[in-house]
Amino acid sequence: MTAPAAPSVEVQNISIGLVRVRVIDNGSDFYRVYRGTSHAPTSLRIDDLDGGVWTTDAVTEDTTYYYRAKAINIIVVDEVPTEDPSAYGPEQAKRTINDTDANNPDSPTSALLANRSRIAGGG
Repeated sequence: MTAPAAPSVEVQNISIGLVRVRVIDNGSDFYRVYRGTSHAPTSLRIDDLDGGVWTTDAVTEDTTYYYRAKAINIIVVDEVPTEDPSAYGPEQAKRTINDTDANNPDSPTSALLANRSRIAGGG
């Protein structure tokens, strides 16, 4: 069995201090989402997801967070389950909103940061 394809994440501001993270399901067993305040986060695992959407209120307003994910398949060899992870998926950057842009959760600043991360090869 080969490792699964690297998954993508979409990040959206919901309100002040609230962010929704969506893993684009590629049929893997589950996903690990990593978040940090610097490029290419690896140390902070957000959650193990079965795909779908995850919402967090553990963010600070007016802060840029970087997200990326790995897809995980479980393989069993001689009755011992082991994880077969993908490479990290492309990085998504999102600046959390504050009181001044609360009426525009997906401000041009957030879009610019996300685009800059993709151009930089954030994976």
